[in-house]
Amino acid sequence: MNEVTMLNAELDRCKAELRDLNAKMSSISCTQAVDMTAVEDVARRIRQIAERVEVLTRTILHGPQAGKQ
Repeated sequence: MNEVTMLNAELDRCKAELRDLNAKMSSISCTQAVDMTAVEDVARRIRQIAERVEVLTRTILHGPQAGKQ
């Protein structure tokens, strides 16, 4: 598998995770009592995805060595 294909696959995984988290946040916001643990979990997962996207962006812009900083 070439590098561009791997980067695209990782971006697709990030998009899928963000869709899942959006659905989870929608279900959380529909409840009477907000589950702060669930909200914190979603926030943590979004931060992790953002970090992965940042590495992917650096890799795309500057080559494979840029993502390893």
